[in-house]
Amino acid sequence: MVTRSTTRSTPKRKKPDLTTDERKALFLQSLAETCQVSKSCDVAGVHRTMAYKWRQKDEAFAEGWLEAEQIGLTVMEDEAYRRAFVGTLKPVFYKGEKCGAVREYSDALTALLLKARAPAKYRDNSSINLQGNMLVGEMSDEELREEIAALIAAGYLSK
Repeated sequence: MVTRSTTRSTPKRKKPDLTTDERKALFLQSLAETCQVSKSCDVAGVHRTMAYKWRQKDEAFAEGWLEAEQIGLTVMEDEAYRRAFVGTLKPVFYKGEKCGAVREYSDALTALLLKARAPAKYRDNSSINLQGNMLVGEMSDEELREEIAALIAAGYLSK
């Protein structure tokens, strides 16, 4: 039988022994490591709305946030590179016993990294060719006025 608690489980946020500056520093450090705002808020012991208020009101914090996101993105790119080109070891089992490992690579991450580094060469290309028979140069001013009036009357253009 499943019982339900009457109290809501909330993440630990309040860390009364830290100053605001210490919380901001913890937040930015975690953001640089994880690139995750929610996790960084938990580490700093603040609610997400407070972090966004800090970013809005504190220019230095906002700059630190951008820098931390760039560092976090680099961390993620490094991990993607590792999984794509260095690979990960996947254990191999035989009759329930681990007997070795095989190195697996991620083709999807390889393609993604190539697209990011050389988009002109590796991106998915699509193009739309719009061709029309515009005879504007061959129409008189009166014919153009009549054509525009007809388009306005039909609701395709507004005055």
